[in-house]
Amino acid sequence: MRPVSLPYSQRVSMASDVFIQKLDGEAVILSLVTDKYYGLDAMGLSIWNLLTSCDSIGEAFDRLLETYEVEPEDLRRELDGLVEKLLEQQLIVVEGS
Repeated sequence: MRPVSLPYSQRVSMASDVFIQKLDGEAVILSLVTDKYYGLDAMGLSIWNLLTSCDSIGEAFDRLLETYEVEPEDLRRELDGLVEKLLEQQLIVVEGS
């Protein structure tokens, strides 16, 4: 399945029925909708924090490019796939859509 690319001008935030517990640079996310737990390693938590705190997906993308040595096309592909998975699992919501 090809990731669906959202406009990078949109903002995502944590869904209201999701809880996150951070510990020692990692995190566990609990979805009350699906009753599933998800684990994030340090890099995953860093990306989660940027996605849910920046004013847009594009701002998170730019900050990730500044932080990690990655080609823009590779980052865009990976970020699109991650956002799609987070949406499918109802862990984030898109604002302004």
